[in-house]
Amino acid sequence: MSTPLLIVSSVIDEDGLSVFHVADSDGRLELVRQNGGVKQPFYFDVHPNGKMLYSINDPDGETLVAAMTFDRESGAMELINQQSTQGPYPCYVEVDPTGKAIVAANYNGGSVISFPIEDSGALGDAGTFIQHVGSSIGPRQGEAHAHCFKISADGRFAFAADLGTDQVMIYALDAAEGTLTH
Repeated sequence: MSTPLLIVSSVIDEDGLSVFHVADSDGRLELVRQNGGVKQPFYFDVHPNGKMLYSINDPDGETLVAAMTFDRESGAMELINQQSTQGPYPCYVEVDPTGKAIVAANYNGGSVISFPIEDSGALGDAGTFIQHVGSSIGPRQGEAHAHCFKISADGRFAFAADLGTDQVMIYALDAAEGTLTH
């Protein structure tokens, strides 16, 4: 049985993804490795095979999702590629249960996007980009603000919570193609 790990992201320019071993006896954390390769990593998700990690990052105003290899033993991560989320302030990313697609949410501008995952683990070109439109009654809800994007356990649907519209948008997910339909 392998030692439990904790991965922590820090919105800093360098070495923002830290990997820790978690001690079975008392839960203490032991730093295994700090990883660079992506600037200002934020939200991330690990591929179901445990060998890839996908991270939202926003270096110098770019809005990206990064694909990185992940070695559980050493904690090492290596950047494979990055794709634009096509919207400001990406805030969420999730890998589907089959490991064939990811979905991401952009908070400002209120949009969502999907990408296919290639056999190598790299992200393919965007499968679908959807701009949410609308608002609600609260003062912070003058426009769409997608802020969470969860995939159903069976991988058939993706649910985008939008703070600005006060709605949960439901999309059909075609993981094999990395696309969404509404």
